[in-house]
Amino acid sequence: MAVNPALIKAAVALATDKRTWIVIGSVIGGVILMIVGIVAAFLNIFSFDDSGSATASAAYVQFIDSMKQSYSKLDAAADSTGGTLDKEQIHAVFYTLYFGEERNMTDQFYHDFVECFVSRSIDSNGNEIVSQCDLNTALVRLAALTGKMAENITQQQVDELCSVLRYGIQTAGNDGTEYSGPAPSAYSDAVFAQLMEEATKYIGYPYVWGGSSPSTSFDCSGFVCWAYTHSGVYNLPRTTAQAIYNQCAKITRAEAKPGDLVFFTRTYVTSAPVTHIGIYVGENQMLHCGDPIKYASIDSDYWSSHIYGFGRLINQ
Repeated sequence: MAVNPALIKAAVALATDKRTWIVIGSVIGGVILMIVGIVAAFLNIFSFDDSGSATASAAYVQFIDSMKQSYSKLDAAADSTGGTLDKEQIHAVFYTLYFGEERNMTDQFYHDFVECFVSRSIDSNGNEIVSQCDLNTALVRLAALTGKMAENITQQQVDELCSVLRYGIQTAGNDGTEYSGPAPSAYSDAVFAQLMEEATKYIGYPYVWGGSSPSTSFDCSGFVCWAYTHSGVYNLPRTTAQAIYNQCAKITRAEAKPGDLVFFTRTYVTSAPVTHIGIYVGENQMLHCGDPIKYASIDSDYWSSHIYGFGRLINQ
């Protein structure tokens, strides 16, 4: 995989700016997540050609084949329930529990594993309804089944891996501009660095109307609410772009700094004045949930003609 020269240049600049050491932890974490994510993405590509990789070790190929076989057995068990189950979530939990381990499991084990995710009820006509239980319930059941501390798996870990399995590792376009992220000096602001550590995890995820988490992907306001809340910068429960604008202190474009919000109007037909939102990152750029989540210039013909205003959440 070729390394983008712009990323190398940015990394050098960051390393020489002592104020940006606050983001070193997030960089390391991002690299680790990317490596795990790439491996996970391979697991969901059933057209993987073992013979086509001259450098792949026999052990790695064997591991991929073994995990694919496990996924097939999990899928068969899920289909046999007669319900609609979230197979990617089941895959993600199985992967987390058994990554790198040799497995010699019976078909019954795979059936029992899937049953940990199943909720059964009876409707008014006496028909059985099969659905998926909440993740915490499934993890407690799995701990009893497997003897592993499944309850220590977090919702965020599963959501992130589900997203990789669903969408793969994607690269985000940037509306035709050569923009690789905020300038190193922007990260001297600890709050902005904290926000971007969370927000940049999802670059490349597709736009999904109503989406509000990594497991579903996001729409524009869902992405902003998730990034602010889960970064710890500001508690912003799921709401609309208009409602976020209403919570903000209104600022001018000249006053806007990285981490503020930029709002747009008339991006679709609705009675609300504000219809789209992005995180302002400086240099007339924003990180927003377009399709996919990506950086974009607010000076482009489209966005500049739809700008509504800028805002700052009060405790920043």
